[in-house]
Amino acid sequence: MKIEKMDSDEAALVRLWQRVDQGIATDEERADAALLAGRRARPQDRGRLEALLDDDYSEVRKYAMAALVLHFDDISSPMEVRCWKALESDPDEEVRSGAAMCLGKILWTRPSLASFKRMAAHLKESGQPGFVKRAVHDALFSIARRPPNEWPSVARFSPSLREEEVNWCRIALLEDQVKALEDALSLSPPE
Repeated sequence: MKIEKMDSDEAALVRLWQRVDQGIATDEERADAALLAGRRARPQDRGRLEALLDDDYSEVRKYAMAALVLHFDDISSPMEVRCWKALESDPDEEVRSGAAMCLGKILWTRPSLASFKRMAAHLKESGQPGFVKRAVHDALFSIARRPPNEWPSVARFSPSLREEEVNWCRIALLEDQVKALEDALSLSPPE
């Protein structure tokens, strides 16, 4: 049964990419292609996913970014720049939330105090929706290399975060951890 599902996913992905390549795919089909390409993580889909990062449909951008960072492990500097741009200027809240999640993974690999502070500033934005703030909050825990079971959305799930729920003392402690990580990594001899 599982093999049949994998084969049908593969066939569906091939059909979806054909429609995307022909320029006849609907918004939903492009989103499905990005989502399925992330699940399959086939090397040949990487370029197509990169092209979808600039799609007009927000769901396509969100799934393409998540596929590249979370499934293809693209933690490159250019991807980091794209994620920051999406977090700071994409008009869609779900894309901004996804960008924060992706930045959490990217910055986990190279924690820096400057990036942590830049991310934390998004918790203070008055116009930022609560669920974007929740993703930013989780990203801060990721950057500080705290295990996922400590992340606020896992410890106490709610889809959004209110200003009064932010424990600024804990954020300050995380900031200290990131500074220590950054210092330790800069003292480590190159591999």
